[in-house]
Amino acid sequence: MTPRPQERSVRIIGGKWRGRKIAFANGHSVRPTPSRIRETLFNWLQMDVVGARTLELFGGSGVLSFEALSRGALSADVVERDPRVSAAIEARRQELAADTVAVHTADASAWIRDATDVWDIVFVDPPFAESLLEPILQTLGPRVRAGGFVYAESAAPLPSEVIPGGFELHRQKRAASVHFALLRRQ
Repeated sequence: MTPRPQERSVRIIGGKWRGRKIAFANGHSVRPTPSRIRETLFNWLQMDVVGARTLELFGGSGVLSFEALSRGALSADVVERDPRVSAAIEARRQELAADTVAVHTADASAWIRDATDVWDIVFVDPPFAESLLEPILQTLGPRVRAGGFVYAESAAPLPSEVIPGGFELHRQKRAASVHFALLRRQ
C-alpha cells in the first residue's frame, strides 16, 4: 500500500474560524502566506474586509480567502491551476461549510483576462520563480473596484514601475525573504 502524502497545515488566525486548520498535501509547490504576514495584512484591511468580495489568484492553500471570510468578507473566488491543489481547497471549503467560496481550476493569467466581475480585494501570490506578478498586476485595473485593494507577495520589493496605472502603493513590508505590498485603486 502506498502511503498517503503527509498533510501540512496553517491555522486561520482571526474571526469566526480562528484556530481552524487549513491543510494541504506535501509534495505540492504550495507556499502559504505565513501567519505573521497574514496578521499584518488583515490589520491593514480590517476596516475594508467586512462585506468584501475577494479574489485569490494562485490559490495554493486558499488560506487568504478563508482568512478573509473568517473575518467577514462576503464571498471569495479562488483560482488554482493544479487540479490536486484545487481539490484540496474545495475539500477545505466543504469542511468549513464555506458556501460563498467558488474554487476555479484554471490558469490565473488566462482566467483573469476572461473575467468580467469586479472585486473589492484581490490577493496575488504567484510562484516567485515564474515571473507572473507584473503581467497579472497589469491586467487587474478593471477587475478591482475604485478604492479596492490588491495584495501582492514577491521575492523582492515591488518596484514603482510595476505598479499599474490607477493604483497607488498603500503599504509595503518585508518578513524574512517575503516582500508584500498592498496597492489601492484610486
